[in-house]
Amino acid sequence: RVWDFEQLSLLFTLAVPSPINQLTLHPSSSLLASTADDLKVRVFDLTTRKLVRNFEGHTNRITDLCISGDGRWVMTGSADCTVRVYDVPSSRLIDWIKFDKAVTGLDMSPSGDFVCT
Repeated sequence: RVWDFEQLSLLFTLAVPSPINQLTLHPSSSLLASTADDLKVRVFDLTTRKLVRNFEGHTNRITDLCISGDGRWVMTGSADCTVRVYDVPSSRLIDWIKFDKAVTGLDMSPSGDFVCT
């Protein structure tokens, strides 16, 4: 659901077939990225109110996600001990990193120069 915070009113609802467990908004665009119990990452354009990308690949609960400063990448961390980097324009997985333990949180610097887990 997308709310008007000042008016305390519901603007619209985005259809997601599985319970959402993470959301992040890109600060300077209309992109909203979400993760859900079905292990999918969905990217919506809030201006058009449409699903623009759907990413898969994790094999266990997605624990965190972020969007790069330029809005090009969505990065996810998971209990499957991986970080995955998805390229929004091409709709492709462009990189992944395997860790010894579950990734419980992550964030990317605004310039994309470094990532923290």
